[in-house]
Amino acid sequence: LHGAEVHLQRHGGPQLSLRQGSLLPEPETERLDPGSVTAPSAAMVSALYVAVGESVTADQPLLALEAMKMLTELRAPAAGTVSAVLCQVGANVAAGQVLIAIDSGDPV
Repeated sequence: LHGAEVHLQRHGGPQLSLRQGSLLPEPETERLDPGSVTAPSAAMVSALYVAVGESVTADQPLLALEAMKMLTELRAPAAGTVSAVLCQVGANVAAGQVLIAIDSGDPV
């Protein structure tokens, strides 16, 4: 809810007003390359199935994330070549963090 305001006041104290848009940057997910694979939530990388330079097919498993004892496999959004692996097994990642980049060979 960009632009939302929150007003806080401690009993007998001054009022503090916060506007979300003034504190938090706009989400950058719209500007990401279509071949970017991002973390859906904060988690730990439990497995990597690909390496830089490897060819992948659409929907191929790329890595597994663990959060709250649940495992989630992230899959390739399209066929292409892995151009970057930006995480490692055991690393904690944030929601929206780019984990793997895939070059589909299509001009952007």
